[in-house]
Amino acid sequence: MGTHPAHRTVHLAQEESGNCLAYDLSLSPNRPQTASLDQALSLARQIKKAIATQVGSQLRCSIGIGPNQLLAKIAGKLEKPDGLQWLAPENMPDRLSKMKLEDLPGISQGISKRL
Repeated sequence: MGTHPAHRTVHLAQEESGNCLAYDLSLSPNRPQTASLDQALSLARQIKKAIATQVGSQLRCSIGIGPNQLLAKIAGKLEKPDGLQWLAPENMPDRLSKMKLEDLPGISQGISKRL
């Protein structure tokens, strides 16, 4: 699979200060852009709206926002296939309590059995 010029991978991660880091991996993988949680949610909604209007309902995305890249990735898995979720101290650990170990990045079924 080649890289299409319109293809972008953006990871959103919220800092402890409340600012959100947006990692646009297609432009600069190590230079996050800082934004508030409200700005990150607005960007996520814009992305979802653009997909819906420009591509249609055939393509959906789940977007996760968190205090770091790992929790942002987990947040993206909470509401598949077309969700928008965020994780922060005020909604954890309750938000994660119903997840299976296998749903966490890096935990395979084999490792899960050993845990």
